Amino acid sequence: MSNKISIFDKSGNIIGSEERYIVETPNSGFIRGVASLVIKTKDNYFLITKRHKSKRIYPNLWQVCAVAGTIDAGDSVEKTLVKEALEEVGLRIKFEDLKLLEKALRTSGGNDAWFFTYKCTIEEDVEKVRLHPTECFGFCFVTIDEMKTMQKAGMMTENADKLIELIETENN
Repeated sequence: MSNKISIFDKSGNIIGSEERYIVETPNSGFIRGVASLVIKTKDNYFLITKRHKSKRIYPNLWQVCAVAGTIDAGDSVEKTLVKEALEEVGLRIKFEDLKLLEKALRTSGGNDAWFFTYKCTIEEDVEKVRLHPTECFGFCFVTIDEMKTMQKAGMMTENADKLIELIETENN
């Protein structure tokens, strides 16, 4: 069974696809794409999730982007976010509610990756959050100040400070 993901050039354009295991091998030379989503409620709380302990990168840490996923071959960033939001946290996100916050080339897992960070505001009842058992094992709704406190205490992923600053700027 094929499990191909999109590969990108240094400018952030999709240039083809390759088997996931090849692209994600450390130092493969391929650049993958990661779609990530900051989810905010209409009351200005942010959904954060705790990464599953079995995750290779950042296990047991809280993440600002409640949803994230590698972009599969043939999928757009937006399609990936809609699919991942439903799979990982059980929320139905609409394309028209997605707003790009940042597009950045970073190193992750020994390889470069384009990170496309979006945000959306949900109108759904927060009681509808349902976690995928192998993706995350905790969630909560917090303010920006609470995220900053958690980040200072070492409870959040390495890039949390940059993401918090980004959404704080966007929120003002």
